[in-house]
Parts: sequence; structure tokens; C-alpha cells
Amino acid sequence: EPAFKVEKRWTPRKKSISFVVLNENLYSMFTEDELVSWAASTTRYTPMVVPPTEWTGPRNGGYRWLKASLMRTHGSRVQNEALKHGDLSLVYDGLNILGSTAWKINKEILEI
Repeated sequence: EPAFKVEKRWTPRKKSISFVVLNENLYSMFTEDELVSWAASTTRYTPMVVPPTEWTGPRNGGYRWLKASLMRTHGSRVQNEALKHGDLSLVYDGLNILGSTAWKINKEILEI
């Protein structure tokens, strides 16, 4: 089953409007299961197939099209100030070296 479908509905003025509608089973998973199983089976940041952007600042680097922060601060002013004013050049260098290292699939583990 597709996750989404397009439904056409008519207004009282006889005008049609199209809506993108979420699959009912998927909707139930979101609403009844409270995303517990959904969150466990998804991840936002996955390995890239292209090299990441070099880190140049606390919020500049890593994924090309997905905003990534150097550190989760949860809105902490102290942590944000430390990131803004600290010398993180060694951290950026390390992350850039890690980002330029290709992933290698462990075929023995993959077979399990």
C-alpha cells in the first residue's frame, strides 16, 4: 500500500480541491502507538553517498542538505556561547578527517 494518496473533494461552489492524504494504517501508527515503534525504526542522520561539507562553524558543516549542529545544546545559553566563542579548529579538523574517511561494510556482520 502507498503511504500517501491523492483525494479530490468538491466545495459547495462545485470547485474541486485535491488533498494528499496519509494512509490509514500509517496514521494509526502515528496516533495510537505514539510514535514509539516509528521512532525506533528511523534515523535522521544516515551515512552519505557524497562527501560531507567541511565543518567551519558550530552550525556549518556535515550534511549538505540537512541542517546539523556540532553539538546538541537543547537551548542552553552557556553551551551556545561556548560554541560561538571557543577555538574549535582542532574539533573541526578532526571531524573533517572523519568525514573524508569512506565507510566500509563489514561483510561478515552483514551476513548475520
